[in-house]
Amino acid sequence: MRIAERLLEHMLEIGLSLSHITYNALMEGYCTEGSLKGTFKLREVMEKERKHANVVTYNILLKGVCRKGKLENTNGLLNEMLEKGLLPMKPHIT
Repeated sequence: MRIAERLLEHMLEIGLSLSHITYNALMEGYCTEGSLKGTFKLREVMEKERKHANVVTYNILLKGVCRKGKLENTNGLLNEMLEKGLLPMKPHIT
């Protein structure tokens, strides 16, 4: 993930606009590593860049908090999704 982090920083420094696909792929990488801190930090960067979390983003976040046993965080994420009119994809909530 360190290489991916440096690449992300470089891309933002030179003014590239990243897609949701790029952000979500990096978040998935953090989740796979078990780094919720990295995942949520990246969501902050994404939102600063005016890329709002979509259903895939939220499902990645939900999967990450569930894997870490942080079930108390799921309600907040689900409420955020519902406020934005997004519904979780079934495989991630079973």
